[in-house]
Amino acid sequence: MIEISVLRKRPGRTAFFLLCFFTALGSCTKPENEVGLGVQPPGDLLNLIKVDSTTIFAHTLAEDSLPTKGLSAVLLGTYTDPEFGFVQSSFYTQIRLGAFINNDSLDINFIEVDSVILELVYDGSSYGSLDPQNFRVYELDEDLSDTANYYSNYTPQHKGIDLIKAGYQTQTPEPPQTEDTTDAPAPRLRFPLVESLGVNILSEANNSVLSNNESFLTYFKGLYIVPDNNVPPVDHGAIFGLDLKHEGSKVRVYYRKTDPGSEDTLTLDLLMNEDAVWASEFETDPTGFRVGSALNDTTAGQQTIYIQSMGGTKAILRMPFFQNYADSGMVGINKAELVISINDSLTTAYLPHDRLFITAVNEDGTDDVFLDDFLEGDTHFGGYLDKPAKEYRFKITRWVQQVLTGEIKNNGLYLVSTSAAVSANRTVLHGYNDGNKKMKLELFYTKY
Repeated sequence: MIEISVLRKRPGRTAFFLLCFFTALGSCTKPENEVGLGVQPPGDLLNLIKVDSTTIFAHTLAEDSLPTKGLSAVLLGTYTDPEFGFVQSSFYTQIRLGAFINNDSLDINFIEVDSVILELVYDGSSYGSLDPQNFRVYELDEDLSDTANYYSNYTPQHKGIDLIKAGYQTQTPEPPQTEDTTDAPAPRLRFPLVESLGVNILSEANNSVLSNNESFLTYFKGLYIVPDNNVPPVDHGAIFGLDLKHEGSKVRVYYRKTDPGSEDTLTLDLLMNEDAVWASEFETDPTGFRVGSALNDTTAGQQTIYIQSMGGTKAILRMPFFQNYADSGMVGINKAELVISINDSLTTAYLPHDRLFITAVNEDGTDDVFLDDFLEGDTHFGGYLDKPAKEYRFKITRWVQQVLTGEIKNNGLYLVSTSAAVSANRTVLHGYNDGNKKMKLELFYTKY
């Protein structure tokens, strides 16, 4: 299931117009394949015409912050992209009691903590080069709310003491490259934490803090896990995904009871499960890279467009001369399809998005809304990467019809990433004036 991580508004359903007024600009050709069977009468298909010379202007924009609370994965890591620049993700999460400890069941005077381990299960995704990275783990200094919204540009309040044991801050991420069908434990990132953390937590058993999660979360608000890599060299570092819902994602305290006659070796698990609150924090900085230049130069969209997850970049597409199509009589639109091609020369080793998404700029230009074409069905609407053709196609017939009939204003379209808050992918595209790979709108119509 595709996660469209940016919150979008959906317009009301509108009538499906079969006829629109327009006149084709530029050269027209007969399409090779029949289009619109079942929409237009068979005799009309003999007059089917294709035009793909619609004027399109486009440029790259900075994306807004994204809601990141409680999604299917959190992202962690740092890398420097040769086109997009610096990219980093941190995350913060509650940890909850896996078992309750009553006041009279633990005497802290006879407790020795052997180790405290933070374990984070990989979700299998990664983006970049899996080089060693440095990390820090801090205790949160604010309550996380299950009713609040947490966005990708939010930095939580935290205490300034690193909880990772000295010498273990550097880790090499090793997410699985293939799905493991065995019963082996899920691969995970492991950080030994200072034993004093376990001592402090277990000491609170005598204060009823470990008898329920409400008391525990008041005492210990959670963890903040951050990369500490400054700016890696270009093509070094990676962002990788973690599955906090997995039972293996937890803090485990290993301790021993030493009181005579009751000696035992025990563990206390602090879980990041579906009841916990967590969110990712993203930082992108394209300064000094191509994307930084493109954000400051709208003409750069003639050649190249940049789409980046993690609240990085999106694009705006404008087709300002649609109304000119209505000058020469009655026509019936069979299909309108937007075609956007990948720029191979700038893709290099960084995989493009499996899917992109299009929304319409709203009436006052301050927000975006779903196109009615999306209501026709996910597969019909498109936007999936055609790997052999190296392009994305979007069917936007209804939007074109609504613009031409004046039902909606032609404020343009946003081109955005999907799964933007749970993946680090980025895509480089040919612009609106980039040779035979330039973006285009293919219109198929019947003229009477």
